[in-house]
Amino acid sequence: MSPHEAIRLAKAGQLHPKELLEHLVAGKVAIPLAEAPRVEEGSITGWKPATVSKPDGSQWLVAFTTNELVGGE
Repeated sequence: MSPHEAIRLAKAGQLHPKELLEHLVAGKVAIPLAEAPRVEEGSITGWKPATVSKPDGSQWLVAFTTNELVGGE
């Protein structure tokens, strides 16, 4: 089951949250970047993922189940 399908089923109450997390961990997700990765000698040495903030100051990682949802490739 794809992560996208697992999210859909969990929202509908048809999949236990633990199972949802198992599918998310086992699947692939697309994480947009806040800025271009640092590259040194042809290798990525660091990157900064996009995050969103809540009014309480907490930051949350942004991840999507497909590149199409990111708006990328």
